[in-house]
Amino acid sequence: QIVLPGHPLGTFFGPRFLRFENGKEIITTEGGPLGNGRFILGDAQPDFTFGFTNSINYKNWDFRVFVQGVLGFDIFNNTRLEYQQPFNANTSINLLRDALDDLANGLAMGEVQVFSDRWIEDGSFVRLQNVTLGYTLGAVLFNGQVKNLRFYLSADNLFVLTGYDGYDPEVHTFDEADVPTLGIDYTNYPRTRTFSFGLSFGL
Repeated sequence: QIVLPGHPLGTFFGPRFLRFENGKEIITTEGGPLGNGRFILGDAQPDFTFGFTNSINYKNWDFRVFVQGVLGFDIFNNTRLEYQQPFNANTSINLLRDALDDLANGLAMGEVQVFSDRWIEDGSFVRLQNVTLGYTLGAVLFNGQVKNLRFYLSADNLFVLTGYDGYDPEVHTFDEADVPTLGIDYTNYPRTRTFSFGLSFGL
């Protein structure tokens, strides 16, 4: 990433991928606004963020839903760069299936792929963050000591709609100095899907 006047923090820069040729990965080495074949490849700052929440109540039932989305930001999928290397097949390192496509397209087994715009992906997503269904007992219970006893079932992170190839577009990778990085995904663990059941009451 680079810091430039007029560009947001988290701006990616580097060469562009051109093709596979003679078993090698051909990238730009000349031209570009930054010289030596380097271009602005995108940035990790979103164009839009939005959320939608709604509550529906019917008699003793209540239903709540929360949807969030982020549009127009880029991610450097460093996990894919690391594990889409065909030469990993000769080691104990895991290998992504897409590495076979690279071999089929002409990349040599021992060729090491490098950073380029090929590994920059659109991270836009829409996530169903929470759904909660509840039922409230309106009657007074336990000789008037407990009121409005409510049972509920809640689910978080039910699904994500995204074109990103990684596990989760909401990446929170830290570098070796524990400094958070913007939009860089390296073996980032996906957010969990959770289900919970509970009750609440008033006294």
